[in-house]
Amino acid sequence: MKKTAWIVYGSLWLLLILAGWVMSVYLLSGSELIVPTFTLAFTLLYLTALYGYVFVKAIWKRKAWRFLFWWFLLGIVMQWALLLFTPSVMGLIEVAVLTLFAIPFIYALNQYSSIDNAMWGEASLDQKRSDLDDLFATSNTLMASVISTDEESESKTAVTLKNEESQFLVEIYRTQDDQEDLQEKQFSDLSAAVQYIEENTPIRARDFH
Repeated sequence: MKKTAWIVYGSLWLLLILAGWVMSVYLLSGSELIVPTFTLAFTLLYLTALYGYVFVKAIWKRKAWRFLFWWFLLGIVMQWALLLFTPSVMGLIEVAVLTLFAIPFIYALNQYSSIDNAMWGEASLDQKRSDLDDLFATSNTLMASVISTDEESESKTAVTLKNEESQFLVEIYRTQDDQEDLQEKQFSDLSAAVQYIEENTPIRARDFH
């Protein structure tokens, strides 16, 4: 679906839920409004995820959206299950229409909350920087190393990350088949240093712990 189609789809979903809630306000009262109000609140929450998916924005936490994705699917499955106990033609039509209407949203929420979605990797860069900042509070030098092996050779990659007066020096030391290589690069931003390390070596920020 194109962005315009997603916007129309999300707007239609919002209008239907708002219309249902307004009707509930006129027809119900007191505790009877709890369910429609919760439905409205969760719909607005889900539409936030749809907004993030359409406009490629990392909002909140990926794991939270993943939980809500499964919760949404569970809700649909439960509605089908209820038909087994209270079967009716109108009920079947309502659940079938709801399920068909929800398919694009299920797809969007699944893609948005997927661990393979690159935007969450970018969003976590701030968290990685924060973690390394905490480590720098106890030491100005952080070190990590990884040994990689295959059928023919063994290689070792060691990275030293130094905090030198708010400048971050990255030293990458590689050894393979008795050959040694040293690369150095300096950064003024810790996030850029972390990104450089993860793009050019098998070492990840968590390896410095």
